[in-house]
Amino acid sequence: MKRSCITSLKTAARPSAALVPALFSCLALSGALFFSACNKDSDTPPAPSKETFESTAEPSSSSVETTATGTASATYDPATKKLSYTFQWSGLTGTIGGFHIHKGDGSIIIHFEEGDFPTDASGTFSGSATLTDDAWIQDLEAGKLYGQIHTAKYPGGEIIFPLKKKSATGGTTTPPPDNGGGGGYSY
Repeated sequence: MKRSCITSLKTAARPSAALVPALFSCLALSGALFFSACNKDSDTPPAPSKETFESTAEPSSSSVETTATGTASATYDPATKKLSYTFQWSGLTGTIGGFHIHKGDGSIIIHFEEGDFPTDASGTFSGSATLTDDAWIQDLEAGKLYGQIHTAKYPGGEIIFPLKKKSATGGTTTPPPDNGGGGGYSY
């Protein structure tokens, strides 16, 4: 016949041999309940880690003749869907007329407003944006997002920064996009 912990204690209140086993039984049950209630962390999956992307600038297409150079680095936080980025460039053929991040098909997903970035032939620009479309996140993971700088000489884009996932060993794991130079930018 099973008795509850409380019943066992009431009956065990009078001196008897049942007192010690009843107390141990109640303590064991209390301890098990306490530790299982306090150990919620094991049920919570770990937060996804941030992912790092990098790039070396290259001409937007084979028809672009430029000596411009540059680098980009970006960090994506899956928990907040926030993409933080820094672009650095030098040696453009002129001032910047347009600057944004494209998908692999050439469509603009993050447009940088004029006045938010330096327009000089050399400069650095940092910022962040939330990737609101899951397809954009998939494109980022697949190496299909790229930053692009447009100049008057190259309204279709002078240089691109293909964002490639940085591997744990320091190399990159995604190839640059085959974007054909992106879309044109009108002045």
